[in-house]
Amino acid sequence: MSNRSTFEINTENLGKGLQNIADILQKSRLKISSKSGKTYINIPLIVAVLIAVVFPFTIVLAVILAFLRIANIVIEREVEEQKNKLIEME
Repeated sequence: MSNRSTFEINTENLGKGLQNIADILQKSRLKISSKSGKTYINIPLIVAVLIAVVFPFTIVLAVILAFLRIANIVIEREVEEQKNKLIEME
């Protein structure tokens, strides 16, 4: 017996997917720092994506700095703690 899973593409699914992507981009930050810990850039990830689209050479520069081990590039995301839900059985 095989299991089959399906996924419908409709406006509701697309809307939820785009909203999830927007939430992830808003809650994430791009941080570029030196090996000694000095922070050069700390901006929201959505701003970093917009900069990368407008000025694509910034991606190349960031990759070169990372490969030369001059800078650390980190993407941080705020994670909300989920409350543990207890299920009571009687």
